[in-house]
Amino acid sequence: MNNNNPANSPPLSQQQSLTIEQAFELAIQHQQNGGLPQAENLLRQVLQRQPKHAPALHLLGVIAHQSNQTELAIKLIADAIAINPTEALFHSNRGEMCRTLGRLDGAIDHGKQAIKLNSQSASALSNLGIAYYDQKDLDIAEDYQKKAIAIDPNCLPALNNLGSIYRDRKDKDKAIEYYRQVVSLNPSYLESI
Repeated sequence: MNNNNPANSPPLSQQQSLTIEQAFELAIQHQQNGGLPQAENLLRQVLQRQPKHAPALHLLGVIAHQSNQTELAIKLIADAIAINPTEALFHSNRGEMCRTLGRLDGAIDHGKQAIKLNSQSASALSNLGIAYYDQKDLDIAEDYQKKAIAIDPNCLPALNNLGSIYRDRKDKDKAIEYYRQVVSLNPSYLESI
């Protein structure tokens, strides 16, 4: 048995020496490795010990979203925001979840709040840009995607979104240029292949 593998870790209740922070980090590892049930179990145990642990609520929301429970995800992240309203990532992710449900006003509101809190977050800028794209405001969408790329030239969602913007503008050459950049950085990036 490999004790370094988070999937082989005993429940938090059996890990009395594990701090809340260590349990949270272990939950992140599970989530990143696709162990959503294990991550959720650890996060729920963290929240039993510390009910106002905003990062645990947020990550539980991300896991709910990954499990196709986006309504629950939005509520959990709203709870995290109520505890810590100054965390840009919480607003950015809640905005993106609102967008996936077609709630574009909420997506834009949370996206703007995320950028107000952290103007250097390429993912927040890209998320806000895609919300504007969904509203068919291609100029504003393009502006936010380009701001994201200025911060992170390898921001795959922003590059891909620019490809979509130029495709919608019927500029096939420019669209292909952006899509090729995405595929050259990550050949398995599904949205561009």
